[in-house]
Amino acid sequence: MREKIIRAILIAITATLLAYILIQDNTIQSILKPPDETYPRPIIDIELHCGGEVRDLARIDNVGCPREPLTLKITLKNNSTEASQNELIASGIMLKIQGGYIAEINEGDFLKVIGLTSRGEITEYMGAEIIEAFGGKINPWETKKITITINPYRNTSKIILEYRAWIIDEDDKTTNPATGQEENYIARYPREHPEKNPPDSRWAGENFLKYKTTRKTILIHS
Repeated sequence: MREKIIRAILIAITATLLAYILIQDNTIQSILKPPDETYPRPIIDIELHCGGEVRDLARIDNVGCPREPLTLKITLKNNSTEASQNELIASGIMLKIQGGYIAEINEGDFLKVIGLTSRGEITEYMGAEIIEAFGGKINPWETKKITITINPYRNTSKIILEYRAWIIDEDDKTTNPATGQEENYIARYPREHPEKNPPDSRWAGENFLKYKTTRKTILIHS
């Protein structure tokens, strides 16, 4: 019995010493740390508040809402170990609305919001049907939040939302086939098709609506 107790004590001491050595050598941290990834990975979550209820819009479609202002609480997350560049446009979201317009915005963690026309011309975001919100630098696993209120048009029976997000990679490059120039890789949500919708800025400017979006429908009732 005594030998078993002594053996257990020795095993415990040995395990403690080994754990201490591994911690000092950063071995445990390197094992537990998520593997480094090549690119940032933007993800959008949207809470829809209408009629006194909260819906997870990112996971459902054809939600019914009364004809009153709708509130979207949007979260952009960098689900990766790669950070973005430290500049205004390093991360952001785009939202396009059919059947309604922007009534109010609380920028939250975002730095600037602009309205856009369908030709990519910049305008005021109040009353706009298309906006872009710029988040600036976004660190690994960081989230940024913004709150947007939408008013349905008087006679509309549905509101269609299209949205996307981007994070510009801080150190990886890709070739823009439209210009032949190297530029920073742009990780997008939803993920771009590698050929038809590649991660570069070839469709910047008036063709910005060509980039892939996620589409959701909100049914409006009286």
